[in-house]
Amino acid sequence: MPIVGINYDTHVEAKVEKWQGAWWFSFPKEVNAGVASPLTGDGTVPFPGAKGDLLERERLVCATPQDLTFWELRDKLLVEFGGLHAFLPKLNHRITCRS
Repeated sequence: MPIVGINYDTHVEAKVEKWQGAWWFSFPKEVNAGVASPLTGDGTVPFPGAKGDLLERERLVCATPQDLTFWELRDKLLVEFGGLHAFLPKLNHRITCRS
């Protein structure tokens, strides 16, 4: 089952620049354009990289931080401090599929 984290602030591009004879990587501001946008991710992996070219979007299982209910306070804290990417394996009964 391909699980993809979405709707979380994620770097979706990197710039490579030469400065004083050395190559430097810079990361523009983190982006979260919402659930329906490819400019989202799980905080570590951007959606386009997680999706890949093998599966259509409709076949993915997408997980968001909002899938946690009010009563899952401990889990919400874990997502807040550990990020959604590290928490994806724990999201089992709250995973929703969104297009």
